[in-house]
Amino acid sequence: MRESDPAGKAEGESESEGRIYTETDQGRIKMKEQHSEAENRTELYEDVLLGKKLWTRLYRKLFWNGVSKKQIVKAMLKYIPEDFKGRLLDVPAGTGLFTYRKYSWMRDARIICFDEDGEMLDLAKKRFARDGLDHVTVKKGNCAKLPFRNESFDVVLSIDRLNAVEDKRESLSEMTRVLKKNGRLIGCFYIEGRSGKTDRFVKWFLMKKGWFKGPFETQTSLQLRLSQDYQVTHFHLRGSVVYFCAVKREKLLGREQNKKSRGEKQNVYSSNL
Repeated sequence: MRESDPAGKAEGESESEGRIYTETDQGRIKMKEQHSEAENRTELYEDVLLGKKLWTRLYRKLFWNGVSKKQIVKAMLKYIPEDFKGRLLDVPAGTGLFTYRKYSWMRDARIICFDEDGEMLDLAKKRFARDGLDHVTVKKGNCAKLPFRNESFDVVLSIDRLNAVEDKRESLSEMTRVLKKNGRLIGCFYIEGRSGKTDRFVKWFLMKKGWFKGPFETQTSLQLRLSQDYQVTHFHLRGSVVYFCAVKREKLLGREQNKKSRGEKQNVYSSNL
């Protein structure tokens, strides 16, 4: 039996409003609060993307020049045929808010949704399970160190969530590594230098909150990066948001060729996914 203090509480216990909490209780309360915070963050993320609420429409108009992510994603998903039968990597996948309906038409494809945020993947998994999308799997991990073999996907899709990834350039390089030759990279994210108002909002609010992480691409840096290893078929700018479709070249010109060779030599990318 633990030795009690003069007030009658055992060591490791605290009292709040007439109830004694043990360290285990406090740990559970903290975990519950963290889970609730993550749920709120995920709900906020989807509210902003959907733009149905008044405040989200004002937010979009004031800080993003009225750009609708929903309309952008709708245009992007047309780059993937509904009779697609190959392997698709969705990275970072987020909650699957805009993709689960598209994936429901792609029953002959094998789709992997990959993200660093477990809470968002949990919501995506529930969506896919609810609609019986057995051909879609989710996996958590580091986007800058994708656990997949070289040239193992026909399409790599990246919708918006790259803004929250710290090492974007390495993540983009990894996407190139795992994409097959003549495969499609389809992407959408924020770029710097298009709007001073948006750039300031990203720097002083979204980055302070930890929702966005720099450094970010500019239009010029992204076009240069893509031109090294891709034939860009579509490149569109909507305010400070870019969306594009690019086909991987047969012969790589950038550092991805060196990364591919190192990966084969060291045999470090051995996942069967």
